[in-house]
Amino acid sequence: MLAAMAGQWVMLFSFTYALWGWDTAEPISYLLNLSVDLALFMGFMGMEERYRQAIRNRREKVLDQTVTNFDAHMRLLSWRLLYINKKI
Repeated sequence: MLAAMAGQWVMLFSFTYALWGWDTAEPISYLLNLSVDLALFMGFMGMEERYRQAIRNRREKVLDQTVTNFDAHMRLLSWRLLYINKKI
């Protein structure tokens, strides 16, 4: 990751000071950083979906076990999920 960041910096530096100048390198820099932000956001959304699926799987596993007081157990699980979501 650090090598990619260094490569991006070297590329933008050479575009700005050696090849084209700031008027051309600025839009390239903007679009390059925009695409990096978009890729990171999409990765975050994928991570969030995997996290939610893990929570669903865990909830189903817990509910499959014998529970004496189902309503109390559901309240406890919902409280735990709210706590976890607040931490995120």
